[in-house]
Amino acid sequence: EPVDAVHLRGSFQRAVRAPSIFERYEPQVAQNVAIPNPDPCSFDSEQRSGPDGANVAALCVEQGIPASEIATFYDYSGQAPGFFGGNPDLTPEEGRTWTAGVVFDSPFGSPALQYLQVSIDWWSIRINDAISYIFATDYVPNCYDPKYNPGFSATNQYCTWFSREAETGYIVDAYNINRNFAVVETKGIDLQLDWRMPAGPGDR
Repeated sequence: EPVDAVHLRGSFQRAVRAPSIFERYEPQVAQNVAIPNPDPCSFDSEQRSGPDGANVAALCVEQGIPASEIATFYDYSGQAPGFFGGNPDLTPEEGRTWTAGVVFDSPFGSPALQYLQVSIDWWSIRINDAISYIFATDYVPNCYDPKYNPGFSATNQYCTWFSREAETGYIVDAYNINRNFAVVETKGIDLQLDWRMPAGPGDR
């Protein structure tokens, strides 16, 4: 409280959340999962038709699509064999929260204004290794996106979350399971006004 009408406040918090039993040990159940339609390796897909088409084609061959078929390969099914469920390899989430704010108390002595208070607070929250499902419709395209896989490597994490059948090249073993895959970050400013005054036998 540097002066009578002003209060300064702030905080830093670190939080850790371990994966729940459900997130870790929910059975992984085999079932068809949705995949991009068309498959990014299809000859007419956005990925094959874009500026990185040659790199995408090379990655598709490295993953198992026969080189003799890559020029005409296509898959418009929109689904593939996969799994839903938990993940025993999950690690804890870690969150960090910063806040800073100022509270202004009314300097006025009149009954109508003496209980006026205004506060403004800035806050920032960041969660590392956030646990959540990520679906094949999201991670399969990331495998062929230079933003997420700049080296077009078959060992990129997004590419390892599914496989391709050696004979057909179709996607198989697409795992829609809980993963530590993201950083969640949000920030903002809160403004609050509190005001009360005498009103007859009570306050309002």
